[in-house]
Order: sequence, then C-alpha cells, then structure tokens
Amino acid sequence: HCGAVTVASVRPLSGGAASLSWRVEAVRGGQDWPLIVQRAGAEGATLGRGAQAVALAAAAGRGVPVPTVAAVFEADDGLGD
Repeated sequence: HCGAVTVASVRPLSGGAASLSWRVEAVRGGQDWPLIVQRAGAEGATLGRGAQAVALAAAAGRGVPVPTVAAVFEADDGLGD
C-alpha cells in the first residue's frame, strides 16, 4: 500500500506498439511522484506485465538502470493487465 495519493494530471503517451501508456503526475506524502502507467493494448503484450516487472527487478538487481515498478495489477483488480 502506498498511502494517500493525489493525481495532478494524466497525459497519454504515443509510440507503444503493444501497450497503452500514460504519464501520471501524482503526489504522495507531499512529494512529487511521477509515474508511467501501462495497460495491454488491443493486441495484448507479448510479455505480460507481471513478467515485465520480474524482468525489470532482475535487471535492477544486476545494476542496470531501469524504472522502479510501483505496482502490477491483475485482471480482477478492474484495471486490466
């Protein structure tokens, strides 16, 4: 759980072939919390979001500079993959 979050703006990003992406400007605990939110597109992703999160965590563990995954939602969360 990340506590209270206020969303200041949401802007769609272009260029995603297999996913829909948005830039979200949020505030958490009084601090700016910029986020990128992704959702599988109509065609679906070749690698699911959960698997992508695992791959990013593994890369980070090896010192590769990658974005931090804040959350991965499941289909039953109501937000999709």
